[in-house]
Amino acid sequence: MYRKIIGHFGADKQILKSMEELSELIQALARHQVEPSEANLYNIKEEIADCTIMIMQLCIIYNIKESEISFIKETKLARVMDRIKEGV
Repeated sequence: MYRKIIGHFGADKQILKSMEELSELIQALARHQVEPSEANLYNIKEEIADCTIMIMQLCIIYNIKESEISFIKETKLARVMDRIKEGV
């Protein structure tokens, strides 16, 4: 499905759409910080879903394997856990 979407709209358009969706997530998070509500929480969930879809497309556009992302995530998580252990 992701490849079909990219093929239909084009990579450049989907890169811009990714930026838009990430911006919308930032806005939803900010709204919920100011006014916590079920509606705002639901909006965060929707925006996370949208961003996840766009991130998968970015991986295809930039030829990034999920295993590469997983490795980087594990490295970053391990670094954070080390900081927690060190009391930082």
